[in-house]
Amino acid sequence: MPRSNGQVERYNRTILEALRSMGADIDNNKWDQHTTNIQQGINSTINKTSAAIPSEVFFGYRIRMNSDKIADEHEENVIDVTALREKVDENIKRDAERQKNSFDSKRKEAPGYNGPFQVTEVLGKDRYKISDMRGSERSSKVYNGTTCAENMKSWIRIENHSEM
Repeated sequence: MPRSNGQVERYNRTILEALRSMGADIDNNKWDQHTTNIQQGINSTINKTSAAIPSEVFFGYRIRMNSDKIADEHEENVIDVTALREKVDENIKRDAERQKNSFDSKRKEAPGYNGPFQVTEVLGKDRYKISDMRGSERSSKVYNGTTCAENMKSWIRIENHSEM
């Protein structure tokens, strides 16, 4: 079961690709000289989901790029921030619905319940050794395996159960 943050991984991949395109390899010690330009580029590029430029949404104006120095100094870019943020909100909701539909169409059905099992040992780092409970073997062999807590269902203690 994946436990990573795909959005962060995607963002990190974008940054690494930008560093490579600027001539800074990962082994190169001068990669940090390019981070300002990369951040400026990312913050002034239209985002696919929001269909807006992040700096306009957050600050209410378009940030100046180094290449904009040759542009007309008197040009005013007045932005209606409220309308822009409403548009971004609509775009994000629409894209979230599209992503949900795409995910749901490809998702496998949840596996059926296999159990009950007994925890025989706590391994640490959210892992447990489990085995079939007495009398619940589904085959001629007793099941022994490991699992994480998120795959486990509610449990009872055998000691407390036998006293009743």
